[in-house]
Amino acid sequence: GEIAKRFAGQPLLRLDQALGAAAEAIAWPRPPAPFAERLDFVEPIGAAEDLARALDMLAARLCAHLERQQQGAHRLVACFFRIDNAIQRLAVATALPSREAAYLTKLLRAKLEGVDPGFGIETIVLEAEETAPLATPQAGFAEIAASQGVARLAATVDRLANRLGQDRVWRLAPRASH
Repeated sequence: GEIAKRFAGQPLLRLDQALGAAAEAIAWPRPPAPFAERLDFVEPIGAAEDLARALDMLAARLCAHLERQQQGAHRLVACFFRIDNAIQRLAVATALPSREAAYLTKLLRAKLEGVDPGFGIETIVLEAEETAPLATPQAGFAEIAASQGVARLAATVDRLANRLGQDRVWRLAPRASH
């Protein structure tokens, strides 16, 4: 009782948290993404064509960086930093890891209309939040035709998931059970 009166309850809260009687949320800092590209503008931009061109350049640079490391992106996030210190995020995900700049830009451009430039955007950052190893496969003639079918299916799944939402696209998968 004396400790609570003297220190306004903080020591009791900490004791309860240490003993597990009270919950404590721990906010872990997120490490920076190892695959990120940044583009700063001298003058703020706001036109949709300028934003699309900037995403093209960033995607090309990011895919070149991913290719050097033999990685492919599963999830991309574009952050648009406005003059008024507001940050708008635009995220897309792919079913298979990819480092094709044109394809990733196409997915990002589909969501670009949701970005409000306000008085102007001064910085754009494109980062690959989730990556996976992606080595260039060596394929025979029969395997080339089969891989094109898989790539087309993955592209369709990506478009549906990014348009409808990740939680609305399902697939069947085996699971262990008795």
